[in-house]
Amino acid sequence: MSERITPAGAADMLAQADHILILTHQYPDGDTLGSGYALCRALTVLGKTVRVECADPIPEKYAYMTEGVDNPAFAPRFICAVDVADTRLLGSLSIHADAVDLCIDHHGSNVEYARRLLLDAGCSATALLIAEVIRLL
Repeated sequence: MSERITPAGAADMLAQADHILILTHQYPDGDTLGSGYALCRALTVLGKTVRVECADPIPEKYAYMTEGVDNPAFAPRFICAVDVADTRLLGSLSIHADAVDLCIDHHGSNVEYARRLLLDAGCSATALLIAEVIRLL
């Protein structure tokens, strides 16, 4: 069972972290990729070392989201999953399933696998939660 946190709590966690790995779900859609890359860009501006990973190739229609974003190699010290309700959705990235520090999600079906969880099932998209966290950063 995850500890539930607020957007401010998520922002505080991310502000204190570095070498952050952001995980998106397999068969990626605009919400998981938009959330992941928006958060990556914001954290990079703050001087953090960050990369986004997805188990599957990014569909061409979403390729613009990755433009200008580096994916540096590093050993992650903090793992954040975005729009991932269950570790089964990580596909080959499920190797990180037991190490997710923070999950930001809008699915009421979230199985609470992360140490801490920012969840609002009333949001139509995880990107809305990400926007609030970025504003607070």
